[in-house]
Amino acid sequence: MTAAVRGAAVIGDSVFITSRFNTPEGKMRLGEFDVNTGEMRGIDDLTIASNGGQKLAADGRYVYIGPAGSAYVHRFDPQTRELVA
Repeated sequence: MTAAVRGAAVIGDSVFITSRFNTPEGKMRLGEFDVNTGEMRGIDDLTIASNGGQKLAADGRYVYIGPAGSAYVHRFDPQTRELVA
């Protein structure tokens, strides 16, 4: 599997990556994969205004998304799938 991605962060044995550009529906795609095998664990299409070029960071519990063209950092909870600006 290949894709144009931008930004990656690891929590435990999961790696999270964001799409380089938004989907045709204007959503930011966030993928979760097994860091050892590459097996896909989940895909979330997030409603985050951006121009692409996302930055990611993690603190062991949450994934933080810094979208290009936005003044906000978004916090994504992998356990609940909740997104907060």
